[in-house]
Amino acid sequence: MAIAPESIDEIKSQVNVYDVISQYLPLEKVGSSYRALCPFHPEKTPSFYVSPQKNIWKCFGCGKSGSAITFVMEYEGLSFSEALIKIAEKQGIKLKFIGKDKFQENKKYYQLLELVSKFYQQQLRTSPKARKYLSERNILPSTIDKFNIGYSPEDDSFIKWIEKNNINKEDLVKIGVISSVESKKDKFSGRIIFPIKNLQGKIVGFGGRSIEPHKSPKYLNSPETQIYKKSEILYGLYESKD
Repeated sequence: MAIAPESIDEIKSQVNVYDVISQYLPLEKVGSSYRALCPFHPEKTPSFYVSPQKNIWKCFGCGKSGSAITFVMEYEGLSFSEALIKIAEKQGIKLKFIGKDKFQENKKYYQLLELVSKFYQQQLRTSPKARKYLSERNILPSTIDKFNIGYSPEDDSFIKWIEKNNINKEDLVKIGVISSVESKKDKFSGRIIFPIKNLQGKIVGFGGRSIEPHKSPKYLNSPETQIYKKSEILYGLYESKD
């Protein structure tokens, strides 16, 4: 059994680092943050800070930092899953679990979406038309890199790519990239591609924006799938943590 991705996302989005660490350490308020003696190295002057606003902790003495989950892992010597279970118990969150088969299937879909995203990113690098579209809208190269923005060409290069790499078309249907195994193009052809990520940074779907003014629909998103539940995902939230 494995903890379901939606439960991991729930803990990351709803549990504040202050609420967790204050159960372990006496925290002193300093401005908008809190401080304490670092539990990970000897010190006489507090250098361990907790920021509820940023939902992170950092020790300026030993350099360690992280989230509520990494704190519990470090403090109690637990694995990632064990720390999640511990936090969920203390915060009254009911975890969902998935069987081994479904876990492996989800893992396969995440890996496949990552491959597809890399294809789109490569297509953007080789498409003057798509790069011009982004440049005219003042989208910087750093933003393109941060959000892994790509491009899906109008031609059949995507289908040729998956056939060349022996990628299972039925899996692509299940993750919402093509409509059927008979498709001659992917669903997002002719669009700038924005990968949609969960709070773990895994790609769960795509958003596409047409670069042709009369192409309809102008915006197109992946359908809901086994790993993509639209009500549970907010685009850009993962990237905003940086």
